[in-house]
Amino acid sequence: MSNTNKADASHIHDDRYYTEAEINKKFSMTYLGTEHGILVLNPDVCSGATITATYTANMAHIAITAHLSVALTGYARHVIGWLQEPVRASGQAYGIAVIQGTRDAIVIETDQTGAVTVWGYGAPDVAAGAALSGGLSFPLYNKL
Repeated sequence: MSNTNKADASHIHDDRYYTEAEINKKFSMTYLGTEHGILVLNPDVCSGATITATYTANMAHIAITAHLSVALTGYARHVIGWLQEPVRASGQAYGIAVIQGTRDAIVIETDQTGAVTVWGYGAPDVAAGAALSGGLSFPLYNKL
């Protein structure tokens, strides 16, 4: 007799095996928890990050401060982390982050997958080690 129990629809996995290097990277990630959600940081791109995630009704408000571990050049995009449920956007959402100590700004972007991406949209290059702070607001994916 086979097991006919199924995981809840909220249980997400990708049905693949991971290499040892991929698992080691997952263990090195930083999980910043709040009662409203978690930002999983990508250690290859940023460090020293803080996040404030709040929501009212069906709107989320995310504030992020981080230090970039990589340079942002031209139109290069880098995923600084991933928002977990329940703080995911219902669609594409954009915000602005200011590079501290400068007058330069970059774009912060997220979508239904929860990836939080930063990119310079052709602004002056941003050196590795730069501190950024910014935020974005968006309708929540799971509240619509």
